[in-house]
Amino acid sequence: MNGATPSEHQRLKHRRHLRALATVVVASTLVAACSGTTRNVNAVKFDGHYFAGRASKNSAYPHGFSVRIRNAAKSIAGAREAARYEATIYCIEQFGTSDIIWSIGPDDEAISLSNRSLTLAGRCNPE
Repeated sequence: MNGATPSEHQRLKHRRHLRALATVVVASTLVAACSGTTRNVNAVKFDGHYFAGRASKNSAYPHGFSVRIRNAAKSIAGAREAARYEATIYCIEQFGTSDIIWSIGPDDEAISLSNRSLTLAGRCNPE
C-alpha cells in the first residue's frame, strides 16, 4: 500500500472516485450545452410553439418600442401572444408598468408577416 495505512488508502481511493465522478458530471454538462438540445428554462410556448422575439426602443417616442417575433408563420396566433408577452416584459423592465398602448397591436386584424416575422409597435404607459 506504499506506506499508507488502510484508512489513508480508503481516503485516497474515495478521492479518486469523487474526481472521476466530477469529471463525468462536467463532461456530461458540456456535451448537453454544446448539443443545442437544452432550452432556456424561462422559455414559454405559445400555441404549442417556441418563438424567438425581441422588443427594442423606438427613438421617435419616449416610451415607444417595437417587438419582432421571428418564424411567426409557425402560428400567427402564437406569434401574436409571444409579441404581447415580449412587450409586457420590456415595459415592466424599462418603465415598471405592464400597461401598453398599441399602435400596431396583437389584436389588430390586418397584421401581416414580413420575411416570416411579425413586427408590432406601441408605447409603454407608465401613468
